[in-house]
Amino acid sequence: AATEICNGIDDDCVNGADDDDPAVDLSTGTTYYRDADSDRYGDTNVDNAITACDLPEGYTTAADALDCDDSTAAVNPDATEVCNGIDDDCNTDVDDDDAGVSYGRGDLWYEDNDIDTYGNASSSVSSCAQPSGYVRDDTDCDDSRDDVNPGEVEICDDDDTDEDCNRQADDDDAGVTGVFTDFYLDDDGDTFGDPAVSVSQCDAPARHVLDDTDCDDTDDTINTAATEVCDALNVDEDCDELSDDDDPSASAATFSRFYRDNDNDTYGDPSDSTNACDAPSDYVSDNQDCDDANENVNPAATEVCNGIDDDCVNGADDDDVNVDPSTFSTFYLDDDDDGYGLDSTTLDACASPSGYTDLSGDCDDDADTTFPGATETCNDGIDADCEPTTCLLESGDLDSTADVAWRGESSSDAFGHRVLLTPDLTGDGNPDAIASAYFESFGSASPKNFAGRVRVGASLETTDLDDGTDSVVNAEVIISGDSNADRMGTGLSSGDFNGDGNEDLVLGAVFAEESGNGADGAAYLLLGPLNSSPVPVGTSDAITYGRGNGDNLGWASAAGDIDGDAYADLAVAAPQCSASSFVASNVGTSSGPGEVFVLSGAASTSWFDTALGATTGIRFTGTSSGDCAGHSLVFADVDGNGQDELIVGAPFAGTGGEVHVADTTLTGANDLSDEITMGAWGANHEVGSAIATDDMNGDGYADLLVGAPESDLGGNAAGAAFVVLGPTTGETELTEADMIMVGERTDDQAGSAVSVVPDVDVDGSDDLLIGAASENTAGSDAGAAYLVLGFTSGTLDLVLAEAKVLGSAADDRLGTSVAGLGDVDGDGSGDVIVGAPFATADTLQDGGESKLILGGGWP
Repeated sequence: AATEICNGIDDDCVNGADDDDPAVDLSTGTTYYRDADSDRYGDTNVDNAITACDLPEGYTTAADALDCDDSTAAVNPDATEVCNGIDDDCNTDVDDDDAGVSYGRGDLWYEDNDIDTYGNASSSVSSCAQPSGYVRDDTDCDDSRDDVNPGEVEICDDDDTDEDCNRQADDDDAGVTGVFTDFYLDDDGDTFGDPAVSVSQCDAPARHVLDDTDCDDTDDTINTAATEVCDALNVDEDCDELSDDDDPSASAATFSRFYRDNDNDTYGDPSDSTNACDAPSDYVSDNQDCDDANENVNPAATEVCNGIDDDCVNGADDDDVNVDPSTFSTFYLDDDDDGYGLDSTTLDACASPSGYTDLSGDCDDDADTTFPGATETCNDGIDADCEPTTCLLESGDLDSTADVAWRGESSSDAFGHRVLLTPDLTGDGNPDAIASAYFESFGSASPKNFAGRVRVGASLETTDLDDGTDSVVNAEVIISGDSNADRMGTGLSSGDFNGDGNEDLVLGAVFAEESGNGADGAAYLLLGPLNSSPVPVGTSDAITYGRGNGDNLGWASAAGDIDGDAYADLAVAAPQCSASSFVASNVGTSSGPGEVFVLSGAASTSWFDTALGATTGIRFTGTSSGDCAGHSLVFADVDGNGQDELIVGAPFAGTGGEVHVADTTLTGANDLSDEITMGAWGANHEVGSAIATDDMNGDGYADLLVGAPESDLGGNAAGAAFVVLGPTTGETELTEADMIMVGERTDDQAGSAVSVVPDVDVDGSDDLLIGAASENTAGSDAGAAYLVLGFTSGTLDLVLAEAKVLGSAADDRLGTSVAGLGDVDGDGSGDVIVGAPFATADTLQDGGESKLILGGGWP
């Protein structure tokens, strides 16, 4: 019946003692406080307390009911206050407010003076809350700069700052960024870098520099600060891409002296020098040349006989004891001082000793008129030129001597006015020479004054070529003019006009009259062979007359082939010239434009023996009155079409004369103004006074040789001859001719006559013969003929012609006519005939002379 109370006794004897008995009187018990977190301190919240007799598990007594957070074992009065925002020791002070707070490493704060959120590890405080100016981070390596901290990017700078605080600055930091600098290898240590070897980084590595101008980083003497000096390898020391002489800044102190070597013999002229690093072109270091214009003269040369001090010591030739004796010349004793010595008495030296000459071959050293090259006077019994074969056409001037000379029979015959060499007119198989005496008078019972004659010379094969002359009276055929004043022989041409295999002859009589018509002129056809004499021209096989008074038909004629048949064709001119145009004067003429008729040959003579009319054959008429068209004629295939064109000279056409290339395929009447024309370049040159043709350059086209005796190219009326190479297809001014030969001096009248000579010097090409009827070497108007060996392009002064035949005396007018044929004497060299119509021979005043001169003597 007892009340169970807390006393450790089972007061009511049931259910055990104290707390074991659910009926215990708890008012006798003690209040215990919940210790949920088992930290031995109870929860001060009575709501969580219980009353019991004994201390229950998980509770504490009132003395220990001091826990201010019974959910956390770490919070109780015995706990240490730490920084966690909790009153750990339950003294109501939290964190920094609790003087007994215990700070841990995590409670350190680091000073951040530069406010870059990174702290200074060497300046810290402990605090639960972040103090002002402090940060938790302690990685700032420079708390005075807000641009230096681990959050920065490493960049290049001059003071090697570790911006990202990783203890590596600039190039040592693999993460460095920013503006790098290019540094160049300076391997030679001259402070100048190699532009080809570089690195880009913050600071210069070892042996690297900012400069990139070194052009040779293996040599510390080569850089842009160096001085350019001369050297054998042409090194560019100052790296300006120029070396030695190419560099204007090269040090003159290092120059060498060089001497001009104009002749490239490796020896220089001591008087002409320059300073440079290297020898300029045409300069050498040697200065011992004594003639820098001659490569064969220098100290290394051998002294030879040449009038020059070849080795630059001891003088020239015989003055030098070291002269090469193999270069000596042989000199010949010349007692007569004629320039040629005896072969039998000689002396060897460089220069001719006194009384000696370098020319041998004198056949009489007691006579100064006898020596090789002396003028040979034929038939005088003296071998003047020491050559058994006399009077050959050799280089140099010749006087009146000739191998064969035909002379006029009487004074004033004007023999040689025209000359012609024909293949064979007489039928003996040998060439024949023909010459006219167009002023000759003859006959005693019925004299024919100035009727004119033409002579065919004796066969050249039987002529004694060494006896000097052959009288005209011995001519094989003499053809006589028909009437007084006919002037028969003014024109000569030959060809096989009737196709019988024999050469035929056409003669002109420029003042012949038909039925008293007055200076109509006539042309006569004589069919070959001609082998009897005399022949009155009136008995010729055919005659044709001019169309009217003053026509002057027969002044010129030419044979050619215009149709490709078996018959030669003929062109005959009626130039209608004024009297001054003829060598003959004192006659009246019409002074018309001139006409040329082209007649086709045939077996009969009817083609020739016809009255010429406006439509006879082909007629070509000059352009203007006074042209003198037909003054000269020649057929030539100048365009290479296989058919001859007719070349017509009109020396008074235009301003200075013209040459027309007439189309022979035409018919009827034609004007020469419509044909191709070659003209003069100014007034009064008389272009076309003479014409010849040949293939002078061997290209298969006929070429033209044109005379202009009044040309002023070499002086007033010096005259000229022009070569115009085929093909000729257009207008030509003769100053543009392929070859121009000008007279030697004023008034020579070169081009009075022209001819092509078949190969005088046997070089494979034909040669040119130019008459100059007024040349004055042997006297006023004595005349001359020039031989020019072959075609050469350009301009040639006839003073340089290879040979020159002279008239004998004043007024001979040698060169009025010239002609060439083949090799008439069989020596392999072409021969020529020249006319001097007013030569005086054997006291016959103006009887005239024609000379045959044989080619020969050429190397």
